[in-house]
Amino acid sequence: MSDLPAILKEVLDSSTVISGWAVAIGGATAAMIIGTSHNRPDSWTLRLLYLLFLPGWAGLAYSIFLGNQLVGRYLATRFNPSSINAISEKINNLYADQRFYLLCSLAFFGAWLIGYTLAWIFLKQLRAGDKQ
Repeated sequence: MSDLPAILKEVLDSSTVISGWAVAIGGATAAMIIGTSHNRPDSWTLRLLYLLFLPGWAGLAYSIFLGNQLVGRYLATRFNPSSINAISEKINNLYADQRFYLLCSLAFFGAWLIGYTLAWIFLKQLRAGDKQ
């Protein structure tokens, strides 16, 4: 187990990448909602699709939170090397949960994208904005 500190450093690096992706995806989706570059449906029932962003953002926020927790645990192993075995399992669980919540949020954003694309293809009211 002499490689454990190096392995934990790799997990930390990967967690940092996941947190970066979560921030980027959150910013991009917020910019898309605020921006005017896409056709918004006029029907309030179709606008309900946008509610899929809320659990997506919650998943991103929780993924970032878990990444911060992971960093704290990693730093604890650096200050107290004798606790590395006890903390490494917690770090592993935090990393797995962080990935899971990022993937869940991507599933919500993907569901929105599928719904929006289907509405854009099949509903005239969305396509009417393209003819202007």
